[in-house]
Amino acid sequence: MAFLNEWMQGIIMAVIIATIIQMILPNGNNKKYIEMVIGIYILFTIISPIISKVSKKDFDLDEGIKNSVKEYTPKQQDEINNDEYIKQLYIQNIKNDIKSKLEVKGYTATQIDLVIKGEEEYILEGVDLKITRTKQKVVDKIDEVKIDISEKEEDNSDILQREDISIIKEYIGSIYDIEENNITINK
Repeated sequence: MAFLNEWMQGIIMAVIIATIIQMILPNGNNKKYIEMVIGIYILFTIISPIISKVSKKDFDLDEGIKNSVKEYTPKQQDEINNDEYIKQLYIQNIKNDIKSKLEVKGYTATQIDLVIKGEEEYILEGVDLKITRTKQKVVDKIDEVKIDISEKEEDNSDILQREDISIIKEYIGSIYDIEENNITINK
């Protein structure tokens, strides 16, 4: 008799919970799916005591949900691989951005190394660049032209000057919020 009493109490509690959920449930496209899940819950509440009595095994809905959630939880190794992938993608995007910004200014970055700090939030701490000047430099302003007919010097237009290095450091530092002393430029 106690079995029948507990079974009825379980069914009544399931129906009361289902009724409360249906009352607070907003009308929408998902309502029919939620009602279906509620119906399965009530059906499970009705059938599970009968099955456990016949098979002598106890069915626990909470334990079943916990086991299924454990199966679908990502493995720690997958999380590490995802974090590393995100970090590499972040680094590659910054390298491509630096390269394109320097090309607009008339320089070619042949090597870019980044110093990244942080575990969850990546922070760009420093940049190490190897740069050459491109043959066709984009002109920001036109300097005064002086013509000298004395001996011609070699054309050093592709070699970086100190002014170029300071301009690049200032430019990269202002864009990426990096101190200029954390930016290294090699010729």
